[in-house]
Amino acid sequence: KLLLKLSSRKEAEFFREPVDWEGLGLTDYPTIITNPMDLRTAKEKLENGQYETSLEAAADIRLIFLNAMTYNAPGSRVYVYAKT
Repeated sequence: KLLLKLSSRKEAEFFREPVDWEGLGLTDYPTIITNPMDLRTAKEKLENGQYETSLEAAADIRLIFLNAMTYNAPGSRVYVYAKT
């Protein structure tokens, strides 16, 4: 339910799908973000029983927003959305 609620928020637009770093020309993205995560991937992992505990799922959800704050500049829209 949490993933569905997060995904439906307007602010989640940047976090719903994997970052298309090639399409966006973000050539440094895979160097900076070595463990990418997004809401769709987390949902798929949950549906496929890939999480042994709820703590593992929560860690991936936190990783989505940590990655966004790591890659994007403080004050940018993506950073602000990730932080809230």
